[in-house]
Amino acid sequence: MQRMRLTSLFFLLLVCGIVSAQQSPQAALIEAEAKFKSFSSYSATMGFDMGGHRGVGKVYYEGNKYHWDYVEDLTICNGTTTMNYNRAFASISYPEAVVGPDLSADGVYGLHKFAYQFSWTDSNSVMRRMKLTPPEGSEFPPVQIGIGRKSGLIEEYIVDIRAGLRMEMMVLDFKVNPVLDPKFFVIDWEFVKKVEDGLVPPMEHEDEHSTPSDGHEGHDHEGHDHH
Repeated sequence: MQRMRLTSLFFLLLVCGIVSAQQSPQAALIEAEAKFKSFSSYSATMGFDMGGHRGVGKVYYEGNKYHWDYVEDLTICNGTTTMNYNRAFASISYPEAVVGPDLSADGVYGLHKFAYQFSWTDSNSVMRRMKLTPPEGSEFPPVQIGIGRKSGLIEEYIVDIRAGLRMEMMVLDFKVNPVLDPKFFVIDWEFVKKVEDGLVPPMEHEDEHSTPSDGHEGHDHEGHDHH
């Protein structure tokens, strides 16, 4: 009986040790952000589902420049100016710097800086998933994040923007430190003027001003299938 008690106590201490040694979700997010920021450049194919609208887009990053190309939206930051072209409404806007949680493809890495409650929800051989619960009364949206075991990067995130409206983003494949065409980060001011003058109808110029071909990228990549 004494041996059984000692065995049970040892097992309990072992389990407690494993639990206490587990990395916190906030620390895992900080670690993923550091890895993402260590790349000189990054590109990814993103799948999304928002309000029943599904599609695939591309994102490109190089330093403080980025290029997001989705079905209805094209956003280009050349390092100093950020321009958003909404194809659905044929409108141009210039987004200001985000003050609250940034829910863009790279901004989710910085969510560890905000007053969320972090908790693990699922962990398997492919993905570690966490839940970010905002403080009571906060306008921050609830977020779910999945960090790939192999990549150590965020591969999926789900945001409950408001009641009944959920945005799901999934990294379908990605490349680390690709050689990117400088044209990705150039704003076509002549085209911008045409849009602002009402000369471009909604959705008409999607093919003409689509994302440049991946043929401009290098082959130093780490692609994977989404799970």
